[in-house]
Amino acid sequence: MSVGKRIYLQREMPDPEIVEQFKSIPASNTADVMGRSCAMNPRIHLVSKPKAQMMAGPAYTVKCRAGDNLTLHAALNFCHEGDVLVVSNEEDDTRALMGEIMMAYLRYTKKVAGIILDGPIRDIDEIGNWDFPVYCTGTTPGGPYKEGPGEINVPIACGGVSVKTRASWPPPRTAPPSAAGWRSPWRRRATRSSTACITPDSPRFLCAPQLRPPQAAAGELNQNKRMRR
Repeated sequence: MSVGKRIYLQREMPDPEIVEQFKSIPASNTADVMGRSCAMNPRIHLVSKPKAQMMAGPAYTVKCRAGDNLTLHAALNFCHEGDVLVVSNEEDDTRALMGEIMMAYLRYTKKVAGIILDGPIRDIDEIGNWDFPVYCTGTTPGGPYKEGPGEINVPIACGGVSVKTRASWPPPRTAPPSAAGWRSPWRRRATRSSTACITPDSPRFLCAPQLRPPQAAAGELNQNKRMRR
């Protein structure tokens, strides 16, 4: 696969129980124990009305050419239930990457946990009232190009933050028990996985390289407080 057109379908998934526990921790606390350097630029903000206080799930990264959503269409076919789509758009804000039709497919058919776009969307009058987490930079009626290129499940930059998935090639023989601390000679390159941890009151995406139980993160936070005294 040539650079610029890579699509990785195999990922090393984190433990679902650990991901679920992150829903009980404020995103600001998670950011604090990660060196206070993992929050996306506030230009990416919540534009919908989800009832749940937190959104968490494994990142499904999509690297788009500025103002082009061809690769995003491919991601709609390959993503899985519970994923959080994280879309890089080269910080373009002139063309909407998605509208109601694509967003409804993600929400009702694919049942993803939510989506984060470093770019605008359209059909905000409808999407803005959904009980579905949608984070983006704004809205515009201008539609996207559909020419490519683009990549899926590769490291991307979104909102000034590096977001990575554990893409494997060749795929491992067996699924790993969790994303943290797993090593395999089958993996061509060791990468870190990411998880989204967002609250409506603090709309930030946190790139959590090593998923640890929330209790461990809380313990580290307490230790940092003692060190500052």
